[in-house]
Amino acid sequence: MRIRSTGLGKTELKAEPAELVAKEGYLIMVLQTTAPVQWRVRAALTASDIRCLIGLLMRGQVILYLLRSLPKLFSKKQKEPGTLTEF
Repeated sequence: MRIRSTGLGKTELKAEPAELVAKEGYLIMVLQTTAPVQWRVRAALTASDIRCLIGLLMRGQVILYLLRSLPKLFSKKQKEPGTLTEF
C-alpha cells in the first residue's frame, strides 16, 4: 500500500495493513509503514465510516478494477506499481 499526505509534501510512504480490531465502539485499523520511516498509523472507523467505505467499494470503477485484478489478489508474487503522482 502506498500513502501520501499533504503534510509530508511529496514523500510517499509504503505501508502494510497490520490489524483490524473492534474496540470501544470503533473499528480500529492499524497500518505499519515500512519505508522511508517505520510508523504505526491508526484510524478509528465509526459505523458511518464503514457504510461510506462499502458505498465507495460498490462503485463501477472499483468493481471493474477488482474483477480485473482477481488473479493478482491471490498471487504471492506481485509487481510493484510505479510511484503515485497524484492521490
